[in-house]
Amino acid sequence: MNKTFAFLALCLLMLTSCGPSTTEEPVPVATETLAPSATETTAPADTPQPTATTQPAVPTEPQRIEFSAEDGTPLVGYFYPASVPNSPVIVLMHWAQGDQQDWLKIGMLDWLTGANPGAFTTQLLPASYAAFTFDFRGYGESGGDYDAAGWLLDAKAAYETAQTLPGVDPMRVVGLGSSIGADAVVDSCGDICKGAFSLSPGGYLGIPYAKAVAFFDDPARSPIHIVCIASENDREAAPTCKSASGALYQSAILPGGLHGTELLSDIPTRETVIPYIIEWLANSVN
Repeated sequence: MNKTFAFLALCLLMLTSCGPSTTEEPVPVATETLAPSATETTAPADTPQPTATTQPAVPTEPQRIEFSAEDGTPLVGYFYPASVPNSPVIVLMHWAQGDQQDWLKIGMLDWLTGANPGAFTTQLLPASYAAFTFDFRGYGESGGDYDAAGWLLDAKAAYETAQTLPGVDPMRVVGLGSSIGADAVVDSCGDICKGAFSLSPGGYLGIPYAKAVAFFDDPARSPIHIVCIASENDREAAPTCKSASGALYQSAILPGGLHGTELLSDIPTRETVIPYIIEWLANSVN
């Protein structure tokens, strides 16, 4: 009987020592009070983090740009991005008979940017270009009054603004202009533009065209490609184109009497002018 009792006591002791102790039972912890793990708060080391110097994305749609001339005159332009980043930018300067919307109406902007090139001509460009148009003071959305001397300031401000636009190469800026704009693209080029294309210039901004072209034929400067196109019956533009010369200067006198933007809005004449533009772009910024 004593042996049986001893055996039962031994078993009871073993069961007691193997069971869970009430003093060692874990206390539940509220999970919401735990600090997040490092993997929940820290991005992987190779993940780029936004910084204050992050460049803005290149826009895909035309952008309205407000800027000012040196004398404070408020100006309005529109930026038409290229289909690829770091592209050359062409500053388009309108004639006295219209405004910056003329470039859009004739389809030239779609052609330059590659948005719809076939709507302008069957002669395609080998690359996409950004474009910047603007209204001279006294025209369209810009402020100020009709002022030939002020247009020179407007053109200079447009070139400077074009260099700052997103997605453009600031070292590859060129200008193409019509009539008053044909003079402005050369007169205001300075050290910014790498080429100028004039449709019917006439010294309308007070600077003789030949003198403005000669400025870039100085051996101390880097020459730029300048092209002048005029109609033979245009009594101001034809003699103006013929008056200039230079190592990289080229002029062409076409039949008829069309002036300025008419050289591009008239389809047959446009097809004659387009090859000159394509070659000029290739020589200037490609």
